[in-house]
Amino acid sequence: MPRACTICAHPLREYVDQQLRRGTVLRIIAQRYRTTFSALQRHATRHLRLHRKGDSELARRIHEIGRYTLRVLDEGNPFLALRAMQRLEREYEQLAGPGAMPFEEFLSQSLAGYPDAREALGHLQRWARSQDG
Repeated sequence: MPRACTICAHPLREYVDQQLRRGTVLRIIAQRYRTTFSALQRHATRHLRLHRKGDSELARRIHEIGRYTLRVLDEGNPFLALRAMQRLEREYEQLAGPGAMPFEEFLSQSLAGYPDAREALGHLQRWARSQDG
């Protein structure tokens, strides 16, 4: 018989889910609500399915980071924009779990209606590639 989800049975589940949807780092949530990283990861993957249908909160954050990216690139500071994107990618991977679409594909789908953010992230990706070589 499968084990019951400890997060679903948690007395503060509503708050845990809220933190997961906001993209709070799993280790911080685990410490705050006295649970485990793996329990949070399983719960997010099996019960929240944030990555399945383009979670609106994550999509909104991607758009915000795209706008932020454009602004800091205009100010000549691509390092901050790159760090923000790297953090978003880590958060997506933590929440999405195994079997989720690749981050780049999720990003592309999420930005379909935001040409300004899409353009900014394209600039950032080109800049990052130019720094590698």
